[in-house]
Amino acid sequence: MTGLFERVLDSVGLAICAGTAPPVFTAQEIEESTGASRSVVREAARVLETLGMVRPVKRVGLVVQAAPAWNTLDPRVIRWNLASPRREEQVRQLLELRIAIEPEAARLAARRGPAGDADPFAELASAAELLSSANPESFGERDAQFHRAVLVASGNDMFVRLADVITEALRERAASVAHADPHDVSLHAELAERILAGAPDAAARTSREIITRTAADSASARVSE
Repeated sequence: MTGLFERVLDSVGLAICAGTAPPVFTAQEIEESTGASRSVVREAARVLETLGMVRPVKRVGLVVQAAPAWNTLDPRVIRWNLASPRREEQVRQLLELRIAIEPEAARLAARRGPAGDADPFAELASAAELLSSANPESFGERDAQFHRAVLVASGNDMFVRLADVITEALRERAASVAHADPHDVSLHAELAERILAGAPDAAARTSREIITRTAADSASARVSE
């Protein structure tokens, strides 16, 4: 049932993001088009409602909502956008979010330092070491672990809540880049060193450089498509 539920949810969510869903549709229409049971369709509709993508109207059906109403920080919405004609806009917004958040997280982590709770900084050092030895198959996952570790080390719980969003951005980049650039890997190691050394400004600059290079990679990938 879980697999069928996810397929139904992905099908309708992607159709909404792609603009191919009708402005109003009913649960019965989803049942007929997917072959799913009423309980599965109702649960999928409930999730889409919590994401702000549809609004149930009595005796009318599910009314598709405009994009500003969507929970755009939910990883599912991000994935659907990336798989739709909205992809380029979604990539741009993810990069803008990263450049606004991650350098400041790196700065805060360097200011905070491991003097108090050392665990997040031990995790950061471990993530940097794992990333340096990653092969192409494991790089994406280890890259996400590293960036999450920086957010945790910042000591800002609100930043940590954005870790899943940044993971989706990194997953998108991993899909468009054939292999990790050695310079990118060295920059991540440098960022960890600067955070652990308590160099806030240098850490922020390195973090910004990492993201700027990501933006350049994404632009190159779009040109080559």
